[in-house]
Amino acid sequence: MGRSGLVMIQQIQDYFDNWTTFEKVWLAVFTATGIALSLYWDSSIISMAAMVTGMVTVVLVAKGDITNYAFGFVNAALYAWIAYQSQFYGEVMLNAGYYLPMQFIGYYLWKKNMDGDLVEVKGFTGRQRLGIYAGSIVAIGGYGLILQALNGNLPFFDATSTVLSVIAMLLMAARSKDQWGLWILVNIVSIYMWLTTFLKSGNGIAMVTMWSAYLVNSVYGYWNWHQMEGAQ
Repeated sequence: MGRSGLVMIQQIQDYFDNWTTFEKVWLAVFTATGIALSLYWDSSIISMAAMVTGMVTVVLVAKGDITNYAFGFVNAALYAWIAYQSQFYGEVMLNAGYYLPMQFIGYYLWKKNMDGDLVEVKGFTGRQRLGIYAGSIVAIGGYGLILQALNGNLPFFDATSTVLSVIAMLLMAARSKDQWGLWILVNIVSIYMWLTTFLKSGNGIAMVTMWSAYLVNSVYGYWNWHQMEGAQ
């Protein structure tokens, strides 16, 4: 092995120095599961790539690792195309029009607030949380009516996933631990949407798997960010 290969191996080892054994196994299992199930269900290359990049992204977010934004950009672009093919127009708008530019904004905000290799965590007050939840309910109702007028598939579930994702992404960019409660709800709704699609058409099992993995990771993210806040 040449010198460049040894340098690369050392860089990879250095990157994972602050990862626990659980986090390393978690990332490996997520990635391997996504690839294996995609191959088993004969998913397209795009669906497989979306699943794998998505799983890597959410594990890195739960870790508080800023490199999540690189994988998140690729995932948002691929997922927007998949959602368009399934007529989940809210998901298309969310990923293409919001998630893609938010990768740059989030990276900038996290870069300014790092505690060593990990992001600094903060929370909101009870009154602020109440305002977020009330605004979410109103926005979901209004956006659901718009998607219904567009003849979208499962418009109010689509609206719920979209609106809560918008808010959760803002909280993520703001480094708030409160993002995780919303991500858990987003994941549950998204599982239902794609499971319905799979039962009707036989397509979408890769997305069901991806969102199920996201749900498990969100629970871990909720726990880990509380630990990070206490340690900072």
